[in-house]
Amino acid sequence: MKHIVVGTAGHVDHGKTALIKALTGIDTDRLKEEKERGMSIDIGFAYLNLPSGNCAEIIDVPGHEHFIKNMLAGVGALDLVLFIVAANEGVMPQTREHLDILRLLGVKKGIIVITKTDLVEKDWLDLVTDSIKELVNNTFLKDAPVIYFSSVTGEGIENLKLSIDEITQKVQTKDTSLPFRLPVDRVFKMEGFGTIVTGTLVNGILKIDDEVEILPRGSKTRVRQIQSHKGKISQALAGQRIGVNLAGIKTEELMRGDVLSKPGYLSSTSLIDAHLTLLETLEQPLQNRARIRLYLGTGEFLGRIILLDKEVIKPGEDGLVQFRLEQLTTGIKGDRFIVRLYSPMLTIGGGEILNAHPKKHKRFKKEVIQELTAYEKGTTEDLIEQTLLSAGGGLSVADLSKLINLGKSEIEKVLQVLIQKNTILWLQPGQLLIHKEKFAELKKKILDTLKEFHSREPLKLNVSKEEIRSKLKLDEKVYDFCLDGLIKENCIILEKDKMRLTEHRIRYTPEQEKIKIQIENFYLKEQFTPPIIEEVIANLKTKPEAVTGIFSSLLEVGTLVELEKGMFLHRDSLEKARQILKDYLTKNGSITVSEYRQLLNSSRKYTLPILQYFDTIKFTKRIADKRILA
Repeated sequence: MKHIVVGTAGHVDHGKTALIKALTGIDTDRLKEEKERGMSIDIGFAYLNLPSGNCAEIIDVPGHEHFIKNMLAGVGALDLVLFIVAANEGVMPQTREHLDILRLLGVKKGIIVITKTDLVEKDWLDLVTDSIKELVNNTFLKDAPVIYFSSVTGEGIENLKLSIDEITQKVQTKDTSLPFRLPVDRVFKMEGFGTIVTGTLVNGILKIDDEVEILPRGSKTRVRQIQSHKGKISQALAGQRIGVNLAGIKTEELMRGDVLSKPGYLSSTSLIDAHLTLLETLEQPLQNRARIRLYLGTGEFLGRIILLDKEVIKPGEDGLVQFRLEQLTTGIKGDRFIVRLYSPMLTIGGGEILNAHPKKHKRFKKEVIQELTAYEKGTTEDLIEQTLLSAGGGLSVADLSKLINLGKSEIEKVLQVLIQKNTILWLQPGQLLIHKEKFAELKKKILDTLKEFHSREPLKLNVSKEEIRSKLKLDEKVYDFCLDGLIKENCIILEKDKMRLTEHRIRYTPEQEKIKIQIENFYLKEQFTPPIIEEVIANLKTKPEAVTGIFSSLLEVGTLVELEKGMFLHRDSLEKARQILKDYLTKNGSITVSEYRQLLNSSRKYTLPILQYFDTIKFTKRIADKRILA
């Protein structure tokens, strides 16, 4: 069975709710105020089992201009619209506004239903029909069937059912390969059950006991029960309208506009990049930073609009924009939206999300415009490439699926082609991918950062591996992958947690070279009774910072060796001490600190740290108060 979402649209009091009741036997006006006023205030729901075996999940929307916000919560995922005009009134303001909204939301199929035909003569009916056809010319309703209907006489009801059935058979089945996603349009509490949310499952499969994440707040819960018009069901498919009983969640923790999804599939955002089209009927162009109301999914979100590629967008024109919202929302690439001015609340346009998780952009930036154009008009290959290029590092197939709103199987097919072309690389086989150009770009950034460090600190041979990663804010896996590439290309030398450019050497100025030689000679002269650094500085009679910088470089390259904190030995002296020790141990087998002190003609203060150093590098081994060769 295929589940098709069918919605109503049209001016207030044109008979939308009466039509749905005649079709299904269900009164979609559930609120007390709706009964009292005889007018739909909020969206209502019904269903219609069709002769083909398919099911039409029907959403009835309010027609009054004061309730456009509620109307928009119901028309975000329509497969088919029943565009309703009353014969006795003809085309009215909300008739036009609803048509504009449907066009902007990308609704593709519809049926024109002229209601209340029992109230007019045929000549008048012909005039109304002509005016409607003139209105819908050059829209998706241009060739839509026209059904004449009367809730009083029952005229047209069977023709309408057959027409709905015929069109629904041509509607493409919704994608169940993507993780489930349910925009919430109603929240209430039911005695004995707890919190219930309702909505239309826009993709995926939802099952009892599934864990769900509630966005934008990010709390997690579990599905206790699922209900459709058939009653309790064990699972729901994309396209079905359902009620979901959630475990351990209070009703005040949810609201219309929230989204239920598979944990980790979606994330909230206050920035959205999009393609926006303005209505031709607007009187003024759209200015940069205009305050707006964004209608996305079932929610309304306040914010400002940044025009990325134009100074202003004129009526009937389109442009690339970034929404900067005052609240978090949840969307994915390809989601349609409507934009109204903050005040007056006038529908001005709509469009499609290109990137639901962008960075904040500067206007008229060439690379941003190129990126968004690729998101908008590119092939699946282009989309995957651009998404990987825009990413800070590597992405998994699941990440790509979320960002470009395509099933994993479809992405994997395209990836095989791109990997064979060597355009995309496996950062970790079967796990993380990276674009070849992004790989080259990140390697260059690492080299440039290293070069900058060497230039800034010429007396340092190496830099901390972590310092470079932290500065570039790279993921560890991506960073290590880039370093491996740079090592293979002989661009860098990596020693434990230190790294440097392969060609880098410490280069001293003539004055620094002079100080360096003086420091070395001072330690070589003192040999096994080395001075502390303060004595060196005092002896050289130069600026302390000049000495300490060169001293540090000698330590880093191993010319000086730190035996213990504050005690240093020249490596030539250390090698001489090692040879003396080796000769003695080879002949005698073991040595005490006192015996070694006499050999070095030093004091215990220096002899013991030298021996402990040899223990540390496993040249010697201590047994009681003696050392032997390790």
